[in-house]
Amino acid sequence: RRSRGSCLDCRQYLDDPDLKFFQGDPADALEEPEMLTDERLSLFDANEDGFESYEDLPQHKVTSFSVYDKRGHLCPFDTGLIERNIELYFSGAVKPIYDDNPCLDGGVRAKKLGPINAWWITGFDGGEKALIGFTTAFADYILMEPSEEYAPIFALMQEKIYMSKIVVEFLQNNRDVSYEDLLNKIETTVPPAGLNFNRFTEDSLLRHAQFVVEQVESYDEAGDSDEPPVLITPCMRDLIKLAGVTLGKRRAVRRQAIRHPTKIDKDKGPTKATTTRLVYLIFDTFFSEQIEKDEKEDDKENATKRRRCGVCEVCQQPECGKCKACQNMVKFGGSGRSKQACLQRRCPNLAVREADEDEEVDDNIPEMPSPKKMLQGRKKKQNKSRISWVGEPIKVGSDKDYYQRVCIDLETLEVGDCVSVSPDDPTKPLYLARVTAMWEDSSGQMFHAHWFCPGSDTVLGATSDPLELFLVDECEDMQLSYIHGKVNVIYKAPSENWSMEGGLDMEIKMVEDDGRTYFYQMWYDQEYARFESPPKTQPTEDNKYKFCMSCARLEEVRHKEVPKVAEPLEEGDGKMFYAVATKNGVQYRVGDGVYLLPEAFSFSVKPASPAKRPKKEAVDEELHPEHYRKYSEYIKGSNLDAPDPFRVGRIKEIFCHLRSNGKPNEADIKLLICKFYRPENTHKSMKGSYHADINLLYWSDEETTVDFRAVQGRCTVVYGEDLTESIQDYSAGGLDRFYFLEAYNAKTKSFEDPPNHARSSGNKGKGKGKGKGKGKAAVNCEQSEREPPELKLPKLRTLDVFSGCGGLSEGFHQAGEWGGEGDWAALHWRDEGGWGGGNCAVLEEQGIGEAPSTSSCPRAGLDGAWERALSGATLPSPISLLPSRSHPLSSLPSPIPLLLSLLPLLHSPLSSLLPPIPTPAAPLCLLPSLLPPPLSLAPIPDPAAPSLPSLIPLLPSLIPLLPSPLPLLPSPCSHPCSLTPIPNPTAFIPSPTAPIPNPTAPIPNPTAPSLPSPIPLLPSPRSYPQSHCSHPQSLCSHPLSRCSPLPSRLPSRLPSPLPSPVSPP
Repeated sequence: RRSRGSCLDCRQYLDDPDLKFFQGDPADALEEPEMLTDERLSLFDANEDGFESYEDLPQHKVTSFSVYDKRGHLCPFDTGLIERNIELYFSGAVKPIYDDNPCLDGGVRAKKLGPINAWWITGFDGGEKALIGFTTAFADYILMEPSEEYAPIFALMQEKIYMSKIVVEFLQNNRDVSYEDLLNKIETTVPPAGLNFNRFTEDSLLRHAQFVVEQVESYDEAGDSDEPPVLITPCMRDLIKLAGVTLGKRRAVRRQAIRHPTKIDKDKGPTKATTTRLVYLIFDTFFSEQIEKDEKEDDKENATKRRRCGVCEVCQQPECGKCKACQNMVKFGGSGRSKQACLQRRCPNLAVREADEDEEVDDNIPEMPSPKKMLQGRKKKQNKSRISWVGEPIKVGSDKDYYQRVCIDLETLEVGDCVSVSPDDPTKPLYLARVTAMWEDSSGQMFHAHWFCPGSDTVLGATSDPLELFLVDECEDMQLSYIHGKVNVIYKAPSENWSMEGGLDMEIKMVEDDGRTYFYQMWYDQEYARFESPPKTQPTEDNKYKFCMSCARLEEVRHKEVPKVAEPLEEGDGKMFYAVATKNGVQYRVGDGVYLLPEAFSFSVKPASPAKRPKKEAVDEELHPEHYRKYSEYIKGSNLDAPDPFRVGRIKEIFCHLRSNGKPNEADIKLLICKFYRPENTHKSMKGSYHADINLLYWSDEETTVDFRAVQGRCTVVYGEDLTESIQDYSAGGLDRFYFLEAYNAKTKSFEDPPNHARSSGNKGKGKGKGKGKGKAAVNCEQSEREPPELKLPKLRTLDVFSGCGGLSEGFHQAGEWGGEGDWAALHWRDEGGWGGGNCAVLEEQGIGEAPSTSSCPRAGLDGAWERALSGATLPSPISLLPSRSHPLSSLPSPIPLLLSLLPLLHSPLSSLLPPIPTPAAPLCLLPSLLPPPLSLAPIPDPAAPSLPSLIPLLPSLIPLLPSPLPLLPSPCSHPCSLTPIPNPTAFIPSPTAPIPNPTAPIPNPTAPSLPSPIPLLPSPRSYPQSHCSHPQSLCSHPLSRCSPLPSRLPSRLPSPLPSPVSPP
């Protein structure tokens, strides 16, 4: 939330005293379309021929202008508002392009010109002024003089604009100058008259460096292809380094803080990241300067080829297809010899980096005489393809003759070869396809193309491999004359041991980039953006000459989607009854339960209208900024906006109406359905489902006829008392299982016993539900014969979550059995040691099979004593002060170091110790109290612990070893949280006159039978809810730890954090 209100368009503070409003247009001001037709702006007379083309926009000048947003705030136009698609408008007097007088005479007053689509700078020809222009949807306008109210805002922008003009003009003729020469030129240049400053300085250059460099980039893009770029000159590279300019991101934040490079000592830097080869290459692409590289010249394996950054705005845009470099590419139909990137995609970061590296080795390279350029001998002209069949047709049909081979311009193609196809638009890359059939008919010489999809057309976009293709279910009949040439497309099948090759140092490059070789690995679903393994559809011997995998798959899908009926039974009442209907490969029989769309049928009981939401009142958000939290319309867990579930019914009849010719209309399949009620569909409304099983239904004798198209799937509905297993086991045994125990009568709004024909699902006769009910055994037998065997699918293999030091699956493997904090198992601490010291990167490198690194890793702030306690050397249960269920109290070593230094932290002093209250012996538990003292000790009954006469004394040596602020740990009792408030701790507070035990006195063995307990014992309040739990989350933050999770908050009534000799991990 902003502390000061700001405009949503121009982002200026509304309470800023410098905020100005546009004063409005004069009464005679015209709209932009009407203004452009004014005769005073025309360059030609009525009898002269003017424009030969209307593609170019007209150009005019505008004076006395003001720029403002939709709310009327005067605002600058160089702060990125136009780039963020904020609509800015301007008003002023428009004058013809030849008029250089900035006064209002001869101008046409115009209002609300725009919105501004772009603004630009021109005039880099040595003139005195830098010309600034606006582009709208109708015309281009060159700015002259601002209005009186807009002059202060425009003066601030002119400094950077004139600065960029000086830099570009100076570097046009002086490419080898240094940064100091550029700075001298700027400081000696006199600003034009009318500006509010009298000289340019180095501070102004660095302050506007981002803007100046962006203008230089734009100037280079507008230049010719053979013109050397200004951006890579030595002085520009120095300016980029000094000011920390971001290249290739003109729409980034304009104001960049000046960052000076700082030399970092390698010994004091972070440890080396341990990664696999694949992850290293990805990180090396984005963070090449941060990763330590091997500087040995003889190590060719670690040498990385200079390549584009891939993340700047220039690298992410597509290839234009129009420049000389694109026209030479093979994908656009060229020869592919130049090997040059698109002129619109020349990465500025790569250009600057190459210029820096080339400058270092220029002195070592001897000058070589430049070879004489020779004219290319002959320029070939593309002729019409010469096409001829090779051999006799392999299949002669009534209207088509199929061939196996064809010769196109002396190149032979066979069925199954891959070709490139010329697109209609020459600026688009060539299309790639596989030839699946070739024939000749009345349309000419034809072929069937099964298209490949390039990676750039998938969800991967520009991040995909330019040589990788994807299979898609798209095909087309085309003429052979569209074929441009033959290409090679290789299928890269995954290796049998692919899951174990992720960390190996393998060659990632799939194929050589010769311009005609590609590869594919996956099939792409364009609708769901899914990548799947290619289908394994094989042709038969009869259709090899015309088999298309795309056609076969599409035909299979269409065949499954078309509803069909089978097994006709009888005719009656103008209907043909059937026993089976099929849709999407699923069979539906009479007696089956089905899912139906919610609008397929309605119920007799009208649902209660939902409660009306209160109208939202207007509230002053400045006065009540947090009002939306209290009075929000959103209710957590609300299902008011959730869609209704499917209707459930049982098929009683499957039929089709007979046509006039006596044949059934199988295109329109109907079902007679017996309705099932859900609990929320009865008169109990939604409240009836709150305490009912989600799989519970109610039988009803209501019937309705629905279209087969409304069926969404099959389900199983049985009578609960007919089950041979419990309802819970039945519901958990599979998906889409429902049951009913009662029938619902909508007329009387009562629940009844189901009828006999409902209790037995054997009424699957031919028609109208009049068949006799079958026995229970017969029903089960029939169902078992009809139901398909349950498919046992293998476990799904998924990608692992990588975090630099192991995967999520490895964490689960090391954690072993674990559970949520609501279960007692979540409080059951693991017994194995979990913590180790030293360099954790060594373990990582050993895990991926690399040599150990010599870098060091901090020990997370643990000293030796506490680490030994955590690793199980002192306590059997790691990290815990309490014995786990597998370590009863009698197995604890003697003595257990619990401190009496807890006593100074208590608000009420313990002066005497009470004898223990006779309760079953149990592990020790620390409980926070609602009243002082805030800490108390109470026994928690545990049947797994042996009978002990006393508990553990408080000793003065453990608290310094505890990491602050975490002195309390749970015990594995049956209560979900043993840290609970004590109802009345004052009843057990000892007398303040009794002496405090000597902390230096020897501590007897806690397992001795004669030892009195020196602590007050309080019963554990088992009835307290779990919401009082305020445990800390965990003591362990080591990535390889095996510690179980704990709840997430510290007790609210604890005293100040306990002292610790080490920093918390």
